[in-house]
Amino acid sequence: ARIDRMPPELQLLLKVASTASVVVDPTTLAHLVQPFSEMSLAQVVRSLKELARRKIVRHMGSELDLYVFTDFLSKEAAYELLLFEQRVDIHRRAVRFLQEFAAVVSSPGELASTPCTDKVESTSRAAFSLESSCPVHPSVPAKVVAEVAHHWVALLDLCKGQEKEEP
Repeated sequence: ARIDRMPPELQLLLKVASTASVVVDPTTLAHLVQPFSEMSLAQVVRSLKELARRKIVRHMGSELDLYVFTDFLSKEAAYELLLFEQRVDIHRRAVRFLQEFAAVVSSPGELASTPCTDKVESTSRAAFSLESSCPVHPSVPAKVVAEVAHHWVALLDLCKGQEKEEP
């Protein structure tokens, strides 16, 4: 019920953020919200700060601009408000964006020719470089690998659920 009383911009951001595994990165979130709204990165950050003020998300620290949901029920409630097609689209777009990010990080010499260069240079690079690296591709942060895996599993679950519903 708290979500329904929020301004539409906050509702949308919360729903899209609910598709993340654990950590919400404003740069990735700004990319994922684009098909639904023309929110800039600055607007996304302001909205996340407002959600933090409302105690729905929590800022993780002063060094990085990262957020987590304060409780699982808020995250789940926001996710349940997404239409099936929206869930699929957001997870699919997240996989593409994060795989592109991983490609840029694993081959920094090619950074200039990659479409997401501006996004990588902002909070995502710092956010995903804090954790350990992938054992298979050491230059790719483990957080990116985990987030891509989360979105792939979500897509598979959504597809399996849809197959069960069809006669």
